[in-house]
Amino acid sequence: MDRCQGLDALTLDSVAKFYCGTMEYLIVAIDHALQLARRPEDPQNLRLQKDQLERLLRAEIAARNVAFIAEECKEGETTVALGLALRNNPPIPWKNITMTDTQRTEAGIAHALKKRPGHPRVPHFSLPLREVGIWAS
Repeated sequence: MDRCQGLDALTLDSVAKFYCGTMEYLIVAIDHALQLARRPEDPQNLRLQKDQLERLLRAEIAARNVAFIAEECKEGETTVALGLALRNNPPIPWKNITMTDTQRTEAGIAHALKKRPGHPRVPHFSLPLREVGIWAS
């Protein structure tokens, strides 16, 4: 579900210009499995982490008066952030910013993404929320 139909060539810069010329931003870097909306079949510890993530995002949305959410996620998946965006009054515009391999190449980031250091693969439900990466302007 794409909440911003007119923002096809989306970049953070274009979003900033779209929203009154300047904007603050918050980047939350998490495992893709953790970002998905809570499901009955999720293990208990993953459900707890998703609840923590939702509380964190809800607090940041309120504290920062968030006007737009951009998120990289699988097409058609409902995420914690999307759910919060839709339930907000008024709803917060939301955009999936996942790039195809071609778009990454055209943007000049494909090589860097392929060469970035990896990390040991661990089950997504074992990642404590304190390991979430957060950057803000």
